This record gives sequence, C-alpha cells and structure tokens, in this order.
Amino acid sequence: MKLYLFLAAVTAVFVFGIYYSGYNNGRQKCRVQFNENITQQQANVIKIQGEVHETLFNSRGGDIRRVLREKYTIAE
Repeated sequence: MKLYLFLAAVTAVFVFGIYYSGYNNGRQKCRVQFNENITQQQANVIKIQGEVHETLFNSRGGDIRRVLREKYTIAE
C-alpha cells in the first residue's frame, strides 16, 4: 500500500511539473509574440511619419500656411 501511495505522489509531482513547464513555455511564447508585434507597429509608425514629413516638406507646407493666413483673417 505504501508503494502505491509513493507512486501516486511521484506521478502527481511529475504531472504538475509538466503542467508548470508548459504554462511557463506558453507565457514566454506569448511575451515574445507581443514584443514582436509592438516592434512591428513602431516600425510602421516611423515609416508613416517619414512619408508624411516627406510629403509635407515637398509640398511646401509653410507656403500653404502663409497663403491661407493672408486670404482668411479673423476679421472675415
């Protein structure tokens, strides 16, 4: 009877160890995937900002503001 209790305890510890190992492995994979997604999103934002700044620079945005300021004033 003592042998069966010992085997049951060893089996329970073994099963718990496997469960805990799988749980930690899943959490680690989730964190890696989350960090990769954040990095990809930041790269996309930087790319979009570069395109916007390039478009604004090439469209002479300061000139547009000056023309609008001259055409439309607060008095109107």
